[in-house]
Amino acid sequence: MPSRRASTSRGVKTHEAVADTLRRQIVLGRFKVGDRLPTEEDLTEQFGVARTTLREALRVLESQGLIEIRRGRNGGPVVTQPPAGATSESLALLLQMKATTIGEIDQVRHLVESQIVRDLTRSRNKDDIASLRAIIEDAQEATRSEDHDAFAEHVRLFNMALMSRNKNRALTTTAQVLRELIVDYLNAFSFRATAPMMRKACRSYTRLVDLIEDGDAEAAEAHWRALKSVTIVELGPNQPLNMYQGRPSR
Repeated sequence: MPSRRASTSRGVKTHEAVADTLRRQIVLGRFKVGDRLPTEEDLTEQFGVARTTLREALRVLESQGLIEIRRGRNGGPVVTQPPAGATSESLALLLQMKATTIGEIDQVRHLVESQIVRDLTRSRNKDDIASLRAIIEDAQEATRSEDHDAFAEHVRLFNMALMSRNKNRALTTTAQVLRELIVDYLNAFSFRATAPMMRKACRSYTRLVDLIEDGDAEAAEAHWRALKSVTIVELGPNQPLNMYQGRPSR
């Protein structure tokens, strides 16, 4: 590839221009998740920049979760998929500065998740239903042994499985980002759950999957909203989002 200078507009630093070009190539699919970027030598020649400038650009991409700098003989920049948590953190900062409450965030989450539940009742995919029932069985086992850590993990897995089964990638990603905003609050609720509460939750999840399998979209959505409304009431819907108060105690 012929050597060229990284073009910069007034006020844009060279490393930012390099990062922007590589970011565009990744997002547009020239480099896919798992691909290695060209070597440092090739990239410096391609952009006509010093190694220090290139490394600054790569650090920007790494901070955005687009690449991972691997060490060692076969190391170098490898394309990765940004985690939902990275997007959630930026959104959380904006929402916290606006004094947004936990209840307001959860209201939006319900809108997105309710649509996902509706879609599942339409597809009634046997593999999806089997996967959800398997997680519920694990949650029931954790309930019998009163293992709060395992119960909380299976609740998380159930919610993530429910969201990820939707074919609409925009809905799924939005649901994951919204959940990350209040994940510590949700985990704290699961950790504090009593044995009767855990048994009730398992029954509710089972009922939800039954409704999905029956294809009753209205009932499934209503059941999901009722199930989640109990959780948010316990969390305290009027308290403002606070990303810097530390993890809620169990």
